[in-house]
Amino acid sequence: MTLLQGDAHDALAAATRAMTSHPKDPAARALAAECLHALGKPAEALARAREAVALDGANAAALFVLARACQATGRDAEAQTHWRRFLDVEPAGRRAHAVRHGWVVLSTRVVWTGSAKAAPGVAWSPDGRLLAFTPSQGRFASLSLAQASAPPKPIAQAPSLYTHPTWSPDGRHIAMLERSPQGVYTVVVVPSDGGGQPRRLGRALGVTWSSRKEGLLLAEVVEAGWGLRAMTLEGEVGKALLLPPRWTAPDGSQWRSLQPDLGPDGHRLVLCAGARGRGYQILAAGLDQPKARTPLAPDLPATQAPDFSPDGRSVAFLSTARETGGVWVAAADGSGQPARLVALHDPALALAQPEWSPDGRALAYRTSTQMRITRLGGLTASPIAIAAEPDAAGLAAQLTNTGATAVAATLRYELFDSRSHRLAAGPMGKAEMTLKPGDVIECVLDLPAKAKAARVAKLTAVTADGKRAIRLVDMAQP
Repeated sequence: MTLLQGDAHDALAAATRAMTSHPKDPAARALAAECLHALGKPAEALARAREAVALDGANAAALFVLARACQATGRDAEAQTHWRRFLDVEPAGRRAHAVRHGWVVLSTRVVWTGSAKAAPGVAWSPDGRLLAFTPSQGRFASLSLAQASAPPKPIAQAPSLYTHPTWSPDGRHIAMLERSPQGVYTVVVVPSDGGGQPRRLGRALGVTWSSRKEGLLLAEVVEAGWGLRAMTLEGEVGKALLLPPRWTAPDGSQWRSLQPDLGPDGHRLVLCAGARGRGYQILAAGLDQPKARTPLAPDLPATQAPDFSPDGRSVAFLSTARETGGVWVAAADGSGQPARLVALHDPALALAQPEWSPDGRALAYRTSTQMRITRLGGLTASPIAIAAEPDAAGLAAQLTNTGATAVAATLRYELFDSRSHRLAAGPMGKAEMTLKPGDVIECVLDLPAKAKAARVAKLTAVTADGKRAIRLVDMAQP
């Protein structure tokens, strides 16, 4: 059930009356919890949801609102238990589909309000603290999510328009497209802290960072012959064609690719593809098998701007059609049906272009006058749960196997300073750790000298079959 805020007040009043007249009815308390959630009162929603489940532990609606309320209030481990209980009771349907994929909307907040004269795209810093975007023509800036009232901090200025930014994994650079008044696009790289001049690397229509090699860009270049190629920060373009620019679609039309984004494994790619006058759709392909392309939302019109989730299991994208406009998600392997997370009917809908947070728990996107963040919840894909906190010597982490079978996993850390620059990175714990169901493994990291100024730690656990769990740790909060 989805409630508009204006309806939620009336529905809550009705639910409260039903609770008074039928104190043993779990449905009334579940509805009250649903309304409180819609009104932005997660703690009160949690209390009503607990009461509903206490009355009937097999009520699907009660279990759904309880799991969501737990996750919305930071009780992730408990939420996972309740999500599994919910799926036992309601294994199929729209809600079950969202729960299994981690697509349950927990909350949406506005983090910036400003000019309607803006450009498409937003980039999230790798430590999750900053958003970079074009607040108005000729300006490119970063917004601190920790300082709600602070204005965007300037990074670069130019008379042209900056679009489609993407932040480097080490946090030191932002690559984007610069659109000239004549409509020519050029790859531009700027220091993320605004401490240097933009570098123009060559013409291209799309750019993403490589997750295989540090400091390498993958760009849909123009001057070196059309197609996706590797590009260095010095502007050198590789000769190898990573993905052909055009190919013959099943209907015989000649399709071309746009807006590439590389997945966390460095092998899978999503892109917007289609033919002039025939619309575009979102496809997934492998860099080692570029001719094998999987449509992710074949029945949706006017799709664009795909973005791989950090855990590699989902792709967020935008539909600009009148009937389907908004932010959508699809399974990266093409299974199941895509889901619309946010319905948008903004006059400048093409600005939205969603971007995943570094831990995969939220999406940032634009409207004509706002920047919004939608938090997501649901069942996690990885059987590994990460708990971590800073201690006197460095960083202490716990890996827990929450699944039903033994699993092998590796754990890596990244440390970022107050500028969101990466200070250090490497393995944490043993090279590969095997956890039986319920096992807990302690890992301790003594911070290297240069990392004493770490502001955020990013921990990534990867299982032997490629499933990822990611956790961001505030190093200033013991």
